[in-house]
Amino acid sequence: MSQLLRNRSDGQLEQNVSQSQIDEFLTSYVIYGVEGLVLGVSNLLIAFVVLLYSDLRVQKEYVIVAGQSFANGLQGLAFVAAGIGRSSLINAGNGTLFA
Repeated sequence: MSQLLRNRSDGQLEQNVSQSQIDEFLTSYVIYGVEGLVLGVSNLLIAFVVLLYSDLRVQKEYVIVAGQSFANGLQGLAFVAAGIGRSSLINAGNGTLFA
């Protein structure tokens, strides 16, 4: 399926899409960001609990869980940043929609 492209005044190409398609993509990116926020907060809380309590740091299993939770928490924060970035690009008209 070929996309209809139009020239912008700054020399770049822009996809010709309807407002309903833009709204669908923005909704999906908001969901993407909320999912990342839940992932980030929940996993970072687990990591901080293990780091704060010395009884949990004694057992190596909890240290491993804390490391995995920290990594997943950072991934969740990256999801939030990606959702915000993609939404702002589409709102500015610079994003690419694959509809």
